Amino acid sequence: MTQGLSQERIAELKTMGYDVHAVSDQAPCIYGWLHNSGASQFDVRDRQPYRLSAAQAWDDCDAYDRARIPSVANPDWMTK
Repeated sequence: MTQGLSQERIAELKTMGYDVHAVSDQAPCIYGWLHNSGASQFDVRDRQPYRLSAAQAWDDCDAYDRARIPSVANPDWMTK
Protein backbone atom coordinates (compact mmCIF):
# COMPACT_ATOMS: atom_id res chain seq x y z
CA MET A 1 0.00 0.00 0.00
CA THR A 2 1.31 3.44 -0.84
CA GLN A 3 0.91 6.12 1.75
CA GLY A 4 -0.51 9.28 0.33
CA LEU A 5 -2.28 10.36 -2.80
CA SER A 6 -0.76 12.46 -5.53
CA GLN A 7 -1.54 16.16 -5.54
CA GLU A 8 -3.33 15.60 -8.85
CA ARG A 9 -5.72 13.06 -7.30
CA ILE A 10 -6.37 15.32 -4.31
CA ALA A 11 -7.17 18.18 -6.70
CA GLU A 12 -9.53 15.87 -8.61
CA LEU A 13 -11.32 14.88 -5.39
CA LYS A 14 -11.67 18.56 -4.45
CA THR A 15 -13.16 19.29 -7.88
CA MET A 16 -15.70 16.52 -7.22
CA GLY A 17 -16.75 18.19 -3.96
CA TYR A 18 -14.61 16.37 -1.37
CA ASP A 19 -12.48 18.00 1.32
CA VAL A 20 -10.48 16.94 4.36
CA HIS A 21 -10.79 18.90 7.59
CA ALA A 22 -9.64 18.76 11.19
CA VAL A 23 -12.40 17.05 13.15
CA SER A 24 -10.75 18.02 16.43
CA ASP A 25 -7.92 20.49 16.83
CA GLN A 26 -7.15 19.32 20.36
CA ALA A 27 -4.12 17.08 20.79
CA PRO A 28 -4.03 14.80 19.02
CA CYS A 29 -5.53 16.56 16.01
CA ILE A 30 -7.68 14.16 13.98
CA TYR A 31 -8.88 14.45 10.38
CA GLY A 32 -11.82 13.27 8.35
CA TRP A 33 -13.20 13.76 4.87
CA LEU A 34 -16.55 15.18 3.79
CA HIS A 35 -18.43 15.72 0.55
CA ASN A 36 -20.67 18.62 -0.41
CA SER A 37 -23.57 16.13 -0.75
CA GLY A 38 -23.49 15.64 3.02
CA ALA A 39 -21.64 12.33 2.99
CA SER A 40 -18.73 12.22 5.41
CA GLN A 41 -16.27 9.97 7.16
CA PHE A 42 -18.64 10.04 10.13
CA ASP A 43 -21.03 7.84 8.11
CA VAL A 44 -18.44 5.06 7.73
CA ARG A 45 -16.33 5.66 10.83
CA ASP A 46 -16.55 2.00 11.89
CA ARG A 47 -14.51 1.10 8.76
CA GLN A 48 -12.76 4.44 8.27
CA PRO A 49 -12.09 5.97 11.69
CA TYR A 50 -10.89 9.55 11.95
CA ARG A 51 -7.16 9.77 11.23
CA LEU A 52 -4.07 11.31 12.80
CA SER A 53 -2.92 12.63 9.40
CA ALA A 54 -4.68 14.56 6.67
CA ALA A 55 -2.85 12.37 4.12
CA GLN A 56 -4.57 9.23 5.39
CA ALA A 57 -7.93 11.00 5.51
CA TRP A 58 -7.44 11.83 1.80
CA ASP A 59 -6.58 8.17 1.18
CA ASP A 60 -9.81 7.14 2.94
CA CYS A 61 -11.69 9.71 0.85
CA ASP A 62 -10.24 8.19 -2.31
CA ALA A 63 -11.29 4.70 -1.18
CA TYR A 64 -14.83 5.97 -0.55
CA ASP A 65 -14.99 7.66 -3.94
CA ARG A 66 -13.84 4.47 -5.66
CA ALA A 67 -16.25 2.34 -3.55
CA ARG A 68 -13.31 0.46 -2.00
CA ILE A 69 -14.06 0.89 1.69
CA PRO A 70 -12.54 -2.00 3.66
CA SER A 71 -14.77 -4.27 5.71
CA VAL A 72 -12.43 -3.77 8.68
CA ALA A 73 -10.65 -0.50 9.44
CA ASN A 74 -7.05 -0.20 8.31
CA PRO A 75 -4.61 0.81 11.05
CA ASP A 76 -3.71 4.47 11.35
CA TRP A 77 -0.45 5.21 9.55
CA MET A 78 0.79 7.34 12.44
CA THR A 79 0.52 4.48 14.97
CA LYS A 80 2.26 1.76 12.97
